[in-house]
Amino acid sequence: GFVIEADRDAQTMLIAEGWEEAPPSVIEARETGVSYYIGDATINCPCQISSGLVVYFTYYIENGVNIVTEITSDGDEKEPRLDDYDYEYPEN
Repeated sequence: GFVIEADRDAQTMLIAEGWEEAPPSVIEARETGVSYYIGDATINCPCQISSGLVVYFTYYIENGVNIVTEITSDGDEKEPRLDDYDYEYPEN
């Protein structure tokens, strides 16, 4: 999946599942992304897990939480990096 966001403090990543490149809609990707806890995962990647990476991972679900056990990535960032977008939602 494509990493939309990675939160080091919370030890989570938000994934656009099924994408091996940047999803066409940043807004939709954030709304439909799936969160995974990665704090105890074995990480096989030449860089830190961050937005813009495509990762492959194994996980299990415990008490409704997706817990990743292993993450693999070649470290090649895809464009665009979603952290670079500061989209402001229009006021209603």
